[in-house]
Amino acid sequence: MEPACRFRILAVVSLLGLAAGISRAHALESFPEFGTLEETEPDRFERPQGSEYQSDVLTYMKPEAWEYEWLTHPVAADFTVGSISPVNFLTGNRLKARGNLFNALEFRFTYFEERDQERDSAHHIPEFVFWPTARVGVSVFFEPSYYKRQDDLGLALLFRPNDRHELRVFNTWVDVTRAKRNDRGDTFDPGALPYARGIVGRAWDEEGGFTEYAVRQETRTRWRFPDQKLEYGYSKLFASLFARRKADGFFWSVRAQADRKLEARAPDGAGSAVTPEAWTNTRAFVIARAQIPGFGPHRDWEITPGAEIALLSWRTTGGDANTTDVLPHAWLKIPSFVSGRNSGYWNPGYEMTVHRPYGSEGVNPSDRSRLEHRFNLAYGVAFAESAELRLLGTADLDCAGSCTIWQGGDMQFRMSF
Repeated sequence: MEPACRFRILAVVSLLGLAAGISRAHALESFPEFGTLEETEPDRFERPQGSEYQSDVLTYMKPEAWEYEWLTHPVAADFTVGSISPVNFLTGNRLKARGNLFNALEFRFTYFEERDQERDSAHHIPEFVFWPTARVGVSVFFEPSYYKRQDDLGLALLFRPNDRHELRVFNTWVDVTRAKRNDRGDTFDPGALPYARGIVGRAWDEEGGFTEYAVRQETRTRWRFPDQKLEYGYSKLFASLFARRKADGFFWSVRAQADRKLEARAPDGAGSAVTPEAWTNTRAFVIARAQIPGFGPHRDWEITPGAEIALLSWRTTGGDANTTDVLPHAWLKIPSFVSGRNSGYWNPGYEMTVHRPYGSEGVNPSDRSRLEHRFNLAYGVAFAESAELRLLGTADLDCAGSCTIWQGGDMQFRMSF
């Protein structure tokens, strides 16, 4: 592809991603290597979201085959935007571009946005990677911001055991210039500056399979706000695994994530009206699926059964809460047309939520045990192998005949070069 043509296409994809990003992505992180303390964290502590939230997140997940397309192309983008409440969208957008400046110097650009009821963040990260050998590289990455107090700076060692496996060991200095270039009065305690460090690895094969694994520590931080007479404390541990493999004619996949976040607000100085508050949030998600072809009248249908379990716990000064969500689900993919290199398909699906809260007094006293059912219907169009558009509508089966059955909708798009 000619460079001028590629840059024009990349500009269009960038605008699509940014257009979808004006709304509120998934509880599952796309880039563990770039996760850090956000400036919005002190303003809102995460709380239980009720029985439908995990169902929304699961329903609006991008197809797992899209992850393989993302990993195996130097230029790629995908996004999703789905309604999760009368006033909120859930969005998950990402864009990457990679190319060699010289034989041993590679430039990478990554943009991603993750906005949901648990996280509200958007990042654009330039990165330079020097490869002294074919298997070992040194990366310098940074995130510039209009407000220089939000600038991040990172270093990483990259290892390539082979041409389809990259391992990153990283350390990020968070808000590295906040103490010196700050238009507000807040600052980090010099003895508790925020860092994010960890390991992320990604590997893929030639059959559509891949593995991503990650561990990240965000160090204990003390953040002082003298104007508000407030001190905020924060730390976080994170681990994840995402794997998809082909076996005996079908694909199986597992996606798991666990994290624990500690955050606290307390008075910092005499006369403060701040009420001390401390939260420890622990979350664990596991999603298992099988993608099995060979059904239907012409043996060209595909069924994807799966199940998710989500375990969430909040320990707070105002009370404790625990929730368990079990979400069995299934999707059916039915071809609708083939025209040249383009094709379409219908994608009906069913999902059930078994929601069980425990000890929610003081945190979310209105939460109750529930059994809920959802019907989904998507239509997708694949443009050759380089792009795909998927539109989805979802209905609340528990409301049939008694309330508004329409649950929401979602739009997803991907493109790669």
